[in-house]
Amino acid sequence: MDIQEIKIELMKLIEKYNNQFKDDDTLMNNEKQACQSLIIPLIRDVLHWNTEDPSEFKTEVSQENSSGMS
Repeated sequence: MDIQEIKIELMKLIEKYNNQFKDDDTLMNNEKQACQSLIIPLIRDVLHWNTEDPSEFKTEVSQENSSGMS
């Protein structure tokens, strides 16, 4: 995918946001919904990552705390 195609896909996503979600305050107050409605489509449609393949994309990754325990 070249840069022009990426720009087109990104503009489609921005247009979708402006038409469907811009005035929906509940979307930005719900992290999971925002991720599913905005972030996943960006990663899937613009960056072309396979969001259904856990070896390629993880929605959450556990981090060890400072004591070294999970």
